[in-house]
Amino acid sequence: MFVSYLAGLVPALADGWARGLTTAVLIAIPMLINCLGVRSGAALSSIFAIAKLLPLALLVALGLGHAGGASHTDSRADVTAPGWGAWFTAL
Repeated sequence: MFVSYLAGLVPALADGWARGLTTAVLIAIPMLINCLGVRSGAALSSIFAIAKLLPLALLVALGLGHAGGASHTDSRADVTAPGWGAWFTAL
């Protein structure tokens, strides 16, 4: 799946031998690190976990910072019968 997304940025990786080579390299690197030892494999796993959680934490921080701005109160009609206009505005 990662190679499919990467092919969106680098079209040469979309198919053929380049796709297979990229997939093999992406599988071989963690495999080799795990073969070196449990400690290095665990370190790589920790790095990947941090790499996944860091953008999530950034989104939470930015969302909390944005939520502190001006508040908007909805009217009762907007809540009980929002209609399509409010839906398209939100979209």
